[in-house]
Amino acid sequence: MIEPGKELILAVVRRGITRGTVRAEAIVADVAPALMMYRAKMGDRRIGEQDMADVVDHVMLPLLRP
Repeated sequence: MIEPGKELILAVVRRGITRGTVRAEAIVADVAPALMMYRAKMGDRRIGEQDMADVVDHVMLPLLRP
C-alpha cells in the first residue's frame, strides 16, 4: 500500500533533481506517507486533500528546496 505512493514521490523528487530544483541529497520519500499514517492513526478525523496539500507545502517543499 505504501510502496506505490513512495515510488511516485521518488519519481517526482528525481525529476526535480534532474531539473536542479531539488537538492540531490534530499531523500524524503518516507516523510509524507509516514506523517499521513501517523495522522490517520492518532487523529480523530479522516485525512483529506487539504491535509495532503499542507504536508506538501509545509513539510516536503521546505525539505526539498536547494
